[in-house]
Amino acid sequence: MARGRLEDDDFDPDLLMWDIRRRIAVEKLPPERICLCFAFTNAPQEKASYWLLGSSDGVELCVTDPGHDVDLFITTDVRTMTRVWNGDLPLAEKIEDGSIDLHGQTSLRRKFPSWLQLGIFAHVAPAVDGGMRRESEPPAISPPPAPSPEEPNPDRPGRRQGSAAR
Repeated sequence: MARGRLEDDDFDPDLLMWDIRRRIAVEKLPPERICLCFAFTNAPQEKASYWLLGSSDGVELCVTDPGHDVDLFITTDVRTMTRVWNGDLPLAEKIEDGSIDLHGQTSLRRKFPSWLQLGIFAHVAPAVDGGMRRESEPPAISPPPAPSPEEPNPDRPGRRQGSAAR
């Protein structure tokens, strides 16, 4: 199995942030609420900033400033974050080279990579690689188990989670 190649219109910050919100490792977040601000340098102004309010109780996505002090700023461009999210670029390397800039307390900057579980297809090699993932770019996570037919799926459309009012 291989993933398809991303086209320019696949780099949508709204879709990316909804996906990120669903895949934050809440069990690794601090028990008290933290506020993360994602700032996309190349997005239109109305799609340039997103906030995740998270704690061990869950994560909310805000597309307008929720009015809380920001604990960690994540500044990058949409293409870089999407490619990291898809498993095409290593997160640690992009933080190290400054493509993803983290600004906040040192302890939060260090923990940030452990909160991201990456996209559910990050473990699947891109089709352009001939179905083989490069050794230097292993996936960061395993895909989550699928919910059983008896369990409700909290990410299913029509069921509201978090806040998303514009």
